Amino acid sequence: MSLFESSQSNAATQNNQQNQQSQIEEAKGTDLFLFASLASIAFSLYEYYVQGNAERGLFVGQWPQTILAMALYLRQRRQNN
Repeated sequence: MSLFESSQSNAATQNNQQNQQSQIEEAKGTDLFLFASLASIAFSLYEYYVQGNAERGLFVGQWPQTILAMALYLRQRRQNN
């Protein structure tokens, strides 16, 4: 193996490591948004059924769509850059 081939394989290895790292970071961010939307659903159910506050339960129940839409927007923006 020549020196040129060795530097190409090292560059490919570094690119693979960077891709894996970015995928891990993206997954962490996605998990955070997913957790926030699930917590919002749980809080909405709690307010509606346990506390008996239907108005607040319905209001909080609108949040998961917004949270997930923001996650999709940020993911698309990262992919375009």
